[in-house]
Amino acid sequence: MEWIARELFPQARQVVDRFHVMKNVLWDIQAVRMRIKTKIIKEELDLETQAKIEKRRYKSKKYRLSEKHFETKKELITRHRYQLFKRKIDWNENQINRSNIIKKLEVFEEIIFSYEIIFDLFNIFDEEKNALTFNQWFTKISTREDIIEMQNSWRMIQNHLDRIINYFSYKFTNAFAEWRIKF
Repeated sequence: MEWIARELFPQARQVVDRFHVMKNVLWDIQAVRMRIKTKIIKEELDLETQAKIEKRRYKSKKYRLSEKHFETKKELITRHRYQLFKRKIDWNENQINRSNIIKKLEVFEEIIFSYEIIFDLFNIFDEEKNALTFNQWFTKISTREDIIEMQNSWRMIQNHLDRIINYFSYKFTNAFAEWRIKF
């Protein structure tokens, strides 16, 4: 597709819009969340198995979200899914409480870092006053090479950076063309 555009429209500037970039990055944070959830489920199963061997009853630890609402680690990470798509200012009280619990638990440290990375990227696209530059964003994300999913985001943005930067220059995307193709 890129080659066709380059050959047929040599004067055109190719633009990768923020929607497509953010869609891929949000998939990557969901992959981080699912990996952590799988790890938590495995730990729970191991603890349940150990309890059965020792002939005792196992009960998952619950964390207090509100006066009447408690969640296990598995429930915390499951219900955190849609929260990862929202800015902190849009969180409800339970989501704020859930985030505060998650910040205290070491097992969720990767998800916290990934969330910060994603919203740094949102701020870049929104051209916020104190937003990082792409180079600063690359530096920040490179400090955590152990989070493979976020490294995928880093590589994707690095590979398409020229076309992503064109978004800021032209503020024009292919959304109209996509809409015309669908209808």
